[in-house]
Amino acid sequence: MAYYIRVLGTRDVPIGADELTSAVSAVGDFKLKFEGSEGWSAITISHTDDEEICIVERNPVREHELGGEELNEFLQEAAVARPRAAGEWLRTLLPRVQVIYAFQLLGGTDHANGWDGVHAVQTYIWNQVGGILQADREGFTNEDGDQITWDFSDRVAGLWNMASLKGDKWVAFRMELSDKKQREQFLDGEVPKGVEFV
Repeated sequence: MAYYIRVLGTRDVPIGADELTSAVSAVGDFKLKFEGSEGWSAITISHTDDEEICIVERNPVREHELGGEELNEFLQEAAVARPRAAGEWLRTLLPRVQVIYAFQLLGGTDHANGWDGVHAVQTYIWNQVGGILQADREGFTNEDGDQITWDFSDRVAGLWNMASLKGDKWVAFRMELSDKKQREQFLDGEVPKGVEFV
């Protein structure tokens, strides 16, 4: 089953191939193949031996097109997201999304420095279009990149940057995802006890 991470951009601005290529070359040797007649509609990122790392698709949010359909799905997810305050916040932000960049991760991601190439492209695009991030089986972030909803499996473990909404401000912290007490407190919209603030 394909795995995607996404940039949900609130500005649909042109992103040049030369600038993206420079951003990626700063972190390693990668190949970028651009597709599309006007600007680009997709990129394939590969290692120098042609092993594919990921495919990035650019989908403007338009009614009856893929971007619009995806955004409608995310609005439905936000309606049942936990914590509830994060879901409500998402329902106010998502209608402002103008473009979705979907990163389909492939086998080369986990080889050598494949993730470096993915993150370089993702970061450059996100800096240009703003908005938030979304990852399959993880959830959504806020505009600072901190995780605000929970779609993780029950077996997840590791330290993760999270945020809980208090009033109209995000409180950012790092928590251990396997800690059941911290998890329950986060899902209830609280800042879990014992976390490290960031």
